[in-house]
Amino acid sequence: MANLLDCVVSVASVVGEGSTFTVMIPAAERPAGGDIERRRRPELAATDLTGPKILVVDDEEAIVLAMKALLESWGCEVRESGSMAGAIAALEAMGERPDLLIVYFRLRNGETGIDIARMATLRYGRVPAILITGDTAPDRLREAMESGLGLMHKPVNADALREKIETLLELRQA
Repeated sequence: MANLLDCVVSVASVVGEGSTFTVMIPAAERPAGGDIERRRRPELAATDLTGPKILVVDDEEAIVLAMKALLESWGCEVRESGSMAGAIAALEAMGERPDLLIVYFRLRNGETGIDIARMATLRYGRVPAILITGDTAPDRLREAMESGLGLMHKPVNADALREKIETLLELRQA
């Protein structure tokens, strides 16, 4: 994780006294007089994401709320859920086929994002989906890759997520 985030993590430990963990995060520079996202990746800001209906499924409420806020800031219409039953209810409330699913691999009670995507496919035909995972176990990664869903690893970078959404919705060349 530290390498992925370009951070330095260190630890100092004394038996019987405790440990101190230090995380050094590189400082970011704010461009003078401009929008950070637009300056960093102008091609991402150029594509209009207004309107896609997206279902986000994760059993961690804070993650769902953050993902919903991000997607809505891009103009997407978002429904959210934490389980299979909630996903079914959210889809029924949506009233039509979602344009995209963003599902987390492992959910509570043995449910998976793959199960959610399969359920949506049975109801609507193929629905583009992004499967997000933090798993590193080889058998889990193999299952995720074999699902045929767009795979992203935690932590998910907003620019990479937007690019993946645009590709799956065919708003950008793959």
